[in-house]
Amino acid sequence: MLCMDSIFKFMCTRSCLDRIDELKKNFSDSKKWETAVRAEYSQQVIIANWGNRRSYTVNDVDFTHSPTTMTFTF
Repeated sequence: MLCMDSIFKFMCTRSCLDRIDELKKNFSDSKKWETAVRAEYSQQVIIANWGNRRSYTVNDVDFTHSPTTMTFTF
């Protein structure tokens, strides 16, 4: 997924997972890391880099589930 800044309409080419991994390297405490990830993505618009490139608004990040066990609901 691509990140998009809704004010300036700036798109970065890094994936959200790359940014989350980068944040994880910066925080040794998992609670601080989770807070940083939530601050980074809450209420942000991301664009899927597959299919018809739909945009999604992130309401919250759920750290209790895995992408292999959860699916998006539309």
